[in-house]
Amino acid sequence: MIPLATTGALENHSGKFVVGCAIAWFHIAEVRELSGDELVITVGHGFPGPGLGTYLDAAPNTWLDVSGERCASQDKCQPLKNVQIWLQPAHGKLKRVSGKYSFDLDSQRIEGSFVARNRSPKTVLICE
Repeated sequence: MIPLATTGALENHSGKFVVGCAIAWFHIAEVRELSGDELVITVGHGFPGPGLGTYLDAAPNTWLDVSGERCASQDKCQPLKNVQIWLQPAHGKLKRVSGKYSFDLDSQRIEGSFVARNRSPKTVLICE
């Protein structure tokens, strides 16, 4: 069993998310255990596949197994192990998404919560 690194209430981190064709990236900053690096969580597997709205509607209040990275910069990322995300139900135009994350780092289980703002491009994506 991996010990949990957080105690008491989870820290609420701010971040952003970007939606692509059947994929979304959550960028969460200031996770204390990552020493200034950014946590990047990927939800979905790309086109063809379900979009972020499907995950928010079909799997609310459920931990999803996803991929995640610890990024010092855009091109310097290291994969994390056993990454999960739990998303609050949301509908309509997604301006904000909130939820929780967890991942293994060294011999600890790290958990936290977040609120992310939509920073997707204003251009229309054409997914074929």
